[in-house]
Amino acid sequence: MYPGSLTLVESETSTNFETKLITADLETPEYAAAVRQGTTVETLPLLRIGAHVPKFPTPANECLGNTTQTATLSIAGESVRKCEGLTMGQAHHLEMSFSLGSSYIYFLQSDDYTGSDKLLIDTVVSTLTLK
Repeated sequence: MYPGSLTLVESETSTNFETKLITADLETPEYAAAVRQGTTVETLPLLRIGAHVPKFPTPANECLGNTTQTATLSIAGESVRKCEGLTMGQAHHLEMSFSLGSSYIYFLQSDDYTGSDKLLIDTVVSTLTLK
């Protein structure tokens, strides 16, 4: 579930995935329109949600790089680490990944995890269900 003021769009396939299940971006209507028109967007969307089988061994449910665990959330019955940090020393970053015991890696990412956007993202993440 997400606020009606945002737009959910399927994002481009990355070459880092062996198999893509889904990658979707939750963003403002303006961001989504720019992506549809082929305009290069410099930052990640407000929230990227996805699942894939990575090409290379990828750790799940770990805080990597310049991120620090700030909480543990329950998603689909699994304890998932909430990792936060600075991206290139500027925007606050959110990174979460988990496997639910399958070959897929599920992930949530944001480079806008600050201020009112943080509250909005937390609301969306708290309503996340997997079917």
